[in-house]
Amino acid sequence: MDVGAGTGILSMFAAQLGAKKVYAVEASEMAHNIRKVAQDNNLQEVVQVLHGKVEEVSFKLYAPCYNCTPPLPNGAINVTL
Repeated sequence: MDVGAGTGILSMFAAQLGAKKVYAVEASEMAHNIRKVAQDNNLQEVVQVLHGKVEEVSFKLYAPCYNCTPPLPNGAINVTL
């Protein structure tokens, strides 16, 4: 998770170095630029841009959960920061 992603350069580096998923959190309008740069570099599947303050964003995270009680639907959990 890249909090205060700014230009998104660290998010792009992480994606290019093999991260399976990167969450770039940016409150300013730069979030739109990060999304465009990710698309231009074919990283849109890896870099997910969350436009908003870190205290206010939420997203679904898919992760394997073994022995969860109760079982999670499709492995999804809601994450609120």
